[in-house]
Amino acid sequence: MISNFYAKHKAFLSIFLASVVMGGFLVFYISSNMVALVNYDPIWKKDFNETLDLVIKYYDISDHHLTTDTSSSSLLKDKYFLKQIQKEALGRMIDYKILTMELEKINPNWRELARIKIDNATLKIKEQEKFEEGVRTLYGMSFYEFERKVLMPQSQFEIVVEELKKQNKNYDEWLKSKKKKLSISIMVDGLEWREGEVAIK
Repeated sequence: MISNFYAKHKAFLSIFLASVVMGGFLVFYISSNMVALVNYDPIWKKDFNETLDLVIKYYDISDHHLTTDTSSSSLLKDKYFLKQIQKEALGRMIDYKILTMELEKINPNWRELARIKIDNATLKIKEQEKFEEGVRTLYGMSFYEFERKVLMPQSQFEIVVEELKKQNKNYDEWLKSKKKKLSISIMVDGLEWREGEVAIK
């Protein structure tokens, strides 16, 4: 009976098993490439590594010979320090994720406002070529990347703060209340979400 059933439904069973295997692989691939979920909206490992690298450069800790390569012997000497940097980088990314989620509600025209802010900021740069060269030297990125990763988030932050001020609301208190309402999960080894912020285990 079983052999007859298998013979009749062989094609279907093969497709079903293949779907299960592929589904499992897809879930594993996605989960292994995520570092956090904010209301089921993922923060990807690639973006996290880029932000981590940016934070490291921002604090100018290259003298410590730290890299994002966890196999580096220098990292082992500064393991706790790196964890602090990871904590800050992920905390920033979660804040930014919340900002982008809420901006549409706060001001649907935020994209135009952000563009104006960025354009105004770049217009104030007297020597554009030297500035772009400095960005490449300090941050290892093009001006376009700098605009996307640094200037855009800063503009979004400013827009939210300005809109909240109109409502007599404090940004820190607003963000804190938003975090309490959101479901936030962290998948970075050694870090966890605790009492509304990223914490070291």
